[in-house]
Amino acid sequence: MIHPNPIRLACRLIFLLLVSPCLATARTISIDNDIETYGTLTSTTVTMTGRSGLRITGGGTPLTGCTINLNSPDSWIVFSGIKPSVVNSTAYRNQIRINGATAALNTNCRIVQYVNVTVVISHSSGFSPMQVFTGALFTGNSMSLWNYTD
Repeated sequence: MIHPNPIRLACRLIFLLLVSPCLATARTISIDNDIETYGTLTSTTVTMTGRSGLRITGGGTPLTGCTINLNSPDSWIVFSGIKPSVVNSTAYRNQIRINGATAALNTNCRIVQYVNVTVVISHSSGFSPMQVFTGALFTGNSMSLWNYTD
């Protein structure tokens, strides 16, 4: 019978104890009909459904190695103090998915400034945010209104 070397076993155990925390750094966040706020996110997958919001308050590079899934037209990401042109960069858009597709400005999402924040809204270019009617209580002829994008 072969007996394991106790020193080799101890070294393997120490290695696993030191390396295991590094391997388990990715995390998952699910947001459904809620709003959550984080300073920064690293190696995180966020899935947003329903009327949900993700607020990122950190400056610099607040998202690193993340995947943010906006799976509802009522899911928004709000970046504090980061300009829309920066959020529209490949570094940010490659981390944002709209119903599984990479975020593409004016195709499957809008990236707009509101006061001092930038908002990513999962509305496609064909999204009609409002429908009006000629009669009371949603009766009569209807007309859809569209976003003005010029």
